[in-house]
Amino acid sequence: MLSLQLLSLLASVISVANAGTAESIANFNLVWSETFTGTAGAAPNTATWNYRTGAQSNDEVETYTTSTDNCALSGDGTLLITPIETSTGWTSCRLETVDHFACDDGAMMIFQARIRLGSTSGIGNHQGIWPAFWALGASMLTGTEWPACGEWDIMENVNAGALGYGTLHCADVCDGSTGLGAGIAFDYTTFHTWAFAVDRTNSDWTQQELRWYMDGTLYHTITGADLNNQADWTAVTADPFFMILNVAVGGSWPGSPTSATASGTASAMEVEYVGVYRSV
Repeated sequence: MLSLQLLSLLASVISVANAGTAESIANFNLVWSETFTGTAGAAPNTATWNYRTGAQSNDEVETYTTSTDNCALSGDGTLLITPIETSTGWTSCRLETVDHFACDDGAMMIFQARIRLGSTSGIGNHQGIWPAFWALGASMLTGTEWPACGEWDIMENVNAGALGYGTLHCADVCDGSTGLGAGIAFDYTTFHTWAFAVDRTNSDWTQQELRWYMDGTLYHTITGADLNNQADWTAVTADPFFMILNVAVGGSWPGSPTSATASGTASAMEVEYVGVYRSV
């Protein structure tokens, strides 16, 4: 389990987060980061991010685009992903990291982002809005089916509900499409730091852990013993993953948007930074 000392360090990092900076964590190296500095309206860096475009699965209704209407720098050191209702339906944006990340045996990694959702709140005018910071196992790019490839949901929210969710999906023992998840209450329109730790420091795989945090508060833990399947555990802790930022619209979880669902910045996801840290 993450030590009280490291929990304190994470809390101190969160308290001083500033736009344009991926904060340092003692005893960890920042091995990758994106701080979204640049001119207002500019597209994100395609050397860092791949766009996923077109219609999606999960009964979602949005079409992902490369348009800066849906995905652009704010000019204030943040990224805005903005779902927009058009005369022909909804458009939005999904970004995936070009780089892939794997946690070495005996090491620990932290995947972290500082995020704010929307500019207003309320279930009615966010029906069907589904923002997320998550990751997929890179093996899916070479043919491994979901959920065998593994999925880390680091932060999800649906319909501007009261909870942010962290969930693990895996091949055999993660309760199918439901996954193994937990939620934590948060203020919808305030920046929060969402962090996910892959801890392989214990030589016994059954005692290794995956942990989810919001603003330094631990709210979900899964151990190798919880899965009790070494192949599944290896797939979700040792194999490479790529990170994803997106705002979906509709889908099997949030349900369909309505005529009252807010289009534009009221339903946007704003990201201050994304960082990947590896233990020294």
